[in-house]
Amino acid sequence: MTCSTSYLNKIAALSAIVFLVLSGCAATRKQAAAPAPGATEEKAIIPTPLNEGMLRAAGASEEYIQTHAVRPAGAVQNALVAVLPIENLSGAVAPLNEMRRAYIEKLKARGIAVLSDDVLDSFMAKHRVRFTGGIDRNISSLFANEIGVRDVLITSLELYNTQVPPKIAIVSRLVMTGPEPAIKWMDDSGRSGDDSRGLLDLGYISDAGKLMEKSLDRLSESLAASLAGVAPAKYDRRKFRPKYYYKSPKFDIGKRYRVVVAPFFNRSGRRNAEEIIMLQFIESLYSIPGIEVVEPGVVRENLLRQRVVMNEGLTLSDAEVVMITLEADLIFMGRVFDYRDYQGPFGAPIVDFTVQVIERKSMQEVWSSKSRNEGDQGVFFFDRGKVETADGMTSEMVGNVIREMREKQD
Repeated sequence: MTCSTSYLNKIAALSAIVFLVLSGCAATRKQAAAPAPGATEEKAIIPTPLNEGMLRAAGASEEYIQTHAVRPAGAVQNALVAVLPIENLSGAVAPLNEMRRAYIEKLKARGIAVLSDDVLDSFMAKHRVRFTGGIDRNISSLFANEIGVRDVLITSLELYNTQVPPKIAIVSRLVMTGPEPAIKWMDDSGRSGDDSRGLLDLGYISDAGKLMEKSLDRLSESLAASLAGVAPAKYDRRKFRPKYYYKSPKFDIGKRYRVVVAPFFNRSGRRNAEEIIMLQFIESLYSIPGIEVVEPGVVRENLLRQRVVMNEGLTLSDAEVVMITLEADLIFMGRVFDYRDYQGPFGAPIVDFTVQVIERKSMQEVWSSKSRNEGDQGVFFFDRGKVETADGMTSEMVGNVIREMREKQD
């Protein structure tokens, strides 16, 4: 009887060893087989993937849900994004909080993980972040190291007019955090309610809220596409070319350059026109291969630290100091003489500016140009081809300046 019991014990022990070996082999497989009936939770080898609804039902935090939830095929898989409060450059009272909330919802709907407002508010209060039009190196590093945010979304409202037809212009950029913040994506959306009237005015938009939704839809789609590897589409029209320009024979924008775009000196009657023109140049430059544009928040912090006072714009000595301290090869600067939108159904926007490019190595001007246009120039019948906003026209004007820079000289 004892011998029989010993034999049975040996068989049981051998079976247990075989079971453990097989379990270890199964753990190394890429796909686990279905668990045996009666298996306990502790024996599970691969955790069951959880979707957003399951995690919410379990009481998980918003940050955990956004970063760990299994998403449908085609959704953007991205690290946590901090959406800063919208900077108001429009000079008008605007529903900035409502606009930001709508933007965040559209981003989430496209699978983009967004940092919660509670965490963002606490971070901004702790580090006394007041300026939301850019981030400097210190804040960029703190975003990355303190709360694990890889990207910051910075948005500026350039135009907001509720008078029929309403008009709106928004520019937005995604900046990668770390010791040296870097622009990853940038796009803008300028719209007017009468952009696409269509047959019997069926496309006419009289509600500013609907126009805002369309602009935010476009920006969120553009950002999601960029994160998926698709560059923002640009409307290529050569209507608003510079009136005249000078280009040094030695200047080649196709080379590798680190570029600073300084705020322009504003001589127009339009508040914040210097910031708007600056942002348009940054948007046109950042996507050029070989061009690294310094984040404007870094430039702003540098100007404040160097105590640069722009009574009539940057001086040559100021430009040299900025380029040396920021290790830049080129600096773009200029003046805005006119920047006008119009209200109501009749009129045309007017934009007038000059731009200079100084090279650090020679400290000489390698480019200068003058641009002045009106939105209805060359339009003769039914306003076909008319540009309704100064933002939209500025985008085309700046794009044509950069295009002329890139053209090869004979």
